[in-house]
Amino acid sequence: MRAVTLLVQNCDVQDLLPLLIAALLIVLLASLASDIVAAAAGTLGPPIERFLERIGINLKLGTPSPQSTGIEAILGAEAVVSKDFEPRTGDGRYCGKVRIGGELWKAELIDTRQAPPKAGSRVVIAEIRGTTLLVNSAPNRQAY
Repeated sequence: MRAVTLLVQNCDVQDLLPLLIAALLIVLLASLASDIVAAAAGTLGPPIERFLERIGINLKLGTPSPQSTGIEAILGAEAVVSKDFEPRTGDGRYCGKVRIGGELWKAELIDTRQAPPKAGSRVVIAEIRGTTLLVNSAPNRQAY
């Protein structure tokens, strides 16, 4: 800082004028460059943002990507049978246990004409009644 002070004290105003003009030009060019970058981002931003949203990346903070939650996320989904379906006494319906999203659920087979699903097979969730999933056998039943 002292060196700058000595330099300024030993210079005439005419000597400082080119230095001031150079500093002013640098500030103006930097401002212009940032405006150009902002304008380019404004014109390219929306198409890039739409592309990223299509592949599941949402750039708008505070606006989550649309996701199904609760019942909507479960209905129509496939679950893996973890306990063989067995006939329930009284009404002839088959009941068992299925796993979906890491959770274990009680399940009941809707169509009693279908063969009861065995452990490892897949079922499709058609309805939820309380804490019981009402299911049908999936077309490709074997999970593994």
